[in-house]
Amino acid sequence: MDKKNLDPSRSDVTLLLTIFNRRQFTLRWINFIEQFDCPFDIYISDGGNDKFLQKKLEKIAKKNKKITYKKFTYYRNYKRLFEKFYLSTKEIKTKYTYLCEDDDFLIFENIKKSENFLNKNKSYSCSGGQSYNIEILKKNFLFGRKEHFQKNISYTDNSKFKRILKLLNNMQSNWNCLHRTKDINKIFELTNKIDFSSYLETELLFILSSFYFGKVNRFNHN
Repeated sequence: MDKKNLDPSRSDVTLLLTIFNRRQFTLRWINFIEQFDCPFDIYISDGGNDKFLQKKLEKIAKKNKKITYKKFTYYRNYKRLFEKFYLSTKEIKTKYTYLCEDDDFLIFENIKKSENFLNKNKSYSCSGGQSYNIEILKKNFLFGRKEHFQKNISYTDNSKFKRILKLLNNMQSNWNCLHRTKDINKIFELTNKIDFSSYLETELLFILSSFYFGKVNRFNHN
């Protein structure tokens, strides 16, 4: 038995980071996670073919017990995009999974806030806060923060069909959110089986499926 799972103060969240040949972004993300003492488990799912990065991440994972690194099959196109997502979520043991990209800067307190919410609200499949874009302004070193053009909307209807209809009228992604691992694994199992002709189709199916499995909570931060 894993003794760390008996610790009541331990978070039941894994950050799933899927990467593909963006060495600078990936190493910057790892540096951020370690510098700010990430409280969550981390599963790095590598679908690229960067041998240097692979060796680097294997070395990092040996030193940091919170990090699991897995090298998956490299594909040149999007046809098998969701294979590594599905196989990764099959291996994740925590109750919740947060989907990350290596150009993200995470606010751990907000992920913990979503975990607390989902623990208290069993009918919800996922929860998340607001996302911001950080942009370099012209040629200087100032950074601009731009909020998404619409506020987050929570989808609280008990009917899955009403949630989807509401979503189609107010399209909103919930990729960078905390999901119940059992639900998101079902979604990735579905997306992995379908031969899509474009990435936009896969993203749309992911969004619709996640709203189908349960209510969606979204926080708005002032």
